[in-house]
Amino acid sequence: MSRVDVVLCSECRGLFSFLPRGLCAACIDRFEERLWTVREWLAANGGGTIMAASKGSGVERRIIAGFVREGRLDIVNDDPEMLQRLQREELVRARIAGDMAARELAENPPPDKAHRGIGMRSKVS
Repeated sequence: MSRVDVVLCSECRGLFSFLPRGLCAACIDRFEERLWTVREWLAANGGGTIMAASKGSGVERRIIAGFVREGRLDIVNDDPEMLQRLQREELVRARIAGDMAARELAENPPPDKAHRGIGMRSKVS
């Protein structure tokens, strides 16, 4: 029987079978919908800043900044200080999520496989 890794979604905190992006399939779909919403808004308005795109499309600034970092949207003459601040906010959020995961692991450590008594040994004569 194969082993399936179950992890917490970094967005909705629900359990799912491991996917490389760290998000469950439902959250990936929601992010894709948000990306297309922002792209449609940018096309209809001839571009804009992260702040304007966020207000106009209703998509959070941190999510739009994430699309920029992933290379899915391009920044043209945007305020670099704003992008740096959003990146710092995202780092703080990631650290908090990591701290929560570490605390959860400390409170519920995985079973110690070395002491389960499962396996084979040679007979001692």
